[in-house]
Amino acid sequence: MRAAPMQSRAAAAQRRAPPSRGNSMRYLTAWLALVVNLSLPAEPAPRAQVDVFIPQGTVKSVRQVAVRFSEQMVTFGDPRIPEPFAIDCPQSGKGRWADARNWVYDFARDLPAGVKCTFKLKTDVTTLAGKSLGGAQELSFRSGGPAIMASLPSEGDTGIDENQIFVLALDAEARPESIAKHAHCQVKGISERIEVDVLGGDTRREVLAQRRLIGYQYFRLLWKIGGETSVAVKDEALDRAESQLAVLRCRRTLPPDTEVQRAGRR
Repeated sequence: MRAAPMQSRAAAAQRRAPPSRGNSMRYLTAWLALVVNLSLPAEPAPRAQVDVFIPQGTVKSVRQVAVRFSEQMVTFGDPRIPEPFAIDCPQSGKGRWADARNWVYDFARDLPAGVKCTFKLKTDVTTLAGKSLGGAQELSFRSGGPAIMASLPSEGDTGIDENQIFVLALDAEARPESIAKHAHCQVKGISERIEVDVLGGDTRREVLAQRRLIGYQYFRLLWKIGGETSVAVKDEALDRAESQLAVLRCRRTLPPDTEVQRAGRR
């Protein structure tokens, strides 16, 4: 009977020997990692939401609202598509789907000053796949306070009278006390801001009646705030347009033939 080779006996002994401590730790680590991975919950899929809403905050001369959703919302071209928002805004407009994810709302005209518009997602709005919407549910913007659209005489005009009266076209009606508080005259070569007197009553009516005689220049001023041409204008329309005109005079005598830089806000 022949003895087994030494190498064969060594291999058999190694197979019968218990695993080393190092090998055991490796097996244990792998098993624990497997248990931990199996026990961790899967991350929830992100909810559909409004990705982009423009404008927000305070913005002047808004004509359109643009909204983009994170997922496909509609079958484009379907005439039965509902509007996704309940809209609270004093100015009228019309909404439409530009494509499956983008919705726009067009106003009939540029928004005047002093307007706040709120767009609230309807509670039953879902994506095309039937998912409810997360994220912001109510979005809004404001058009800000009155701003100067144009003036007569206009910025840059020379040959200004020493006691020049200025007519300012505003994008909304403003209280005389507010105008007096925030408006000022700024004249080239004079660093200080000159306060203004806001003209009202009979003085204001006389000034505007004189300016109407100018013709085109005056009515072009009214067009800046949505007025009609002098040919088609009616008394009511004229009164409505002129209600957004501010008539004022600088509180200090101006240098003759100077250039007016700006009638602005403090």
